[in-house]
Amino acid sequence: MPVDSLNELKSAFVPWRSRKKHAREPVPAELRARARDALKMHGVGAVVGASTRRHRGKPLPCERPRGAATGCPSRSPR
Repeated sequence: MPVDSLNELKSAFVPWRSRKKHAREPVPAELRARARDALKMHGVGAVVGASTRRHRGKPLPCERPRGAATGCPSRSPR
């Protein structure tokens, strides 16, 4: 099986995500095999980034002062 580029791998996961019915539905064997083959060339971090849809950006700033009842954590001195 030829090694996919990261863009090809990412585009292979998109249709599966749109069809799955449950959040914990297992990844199909074909997609797992493609991801495993891509690991050898691209590394774990790149393949995980291409196969997941999570965006890990900066957290949004709190609108209210820290410690107010907003759900924003207050910073306590250590």
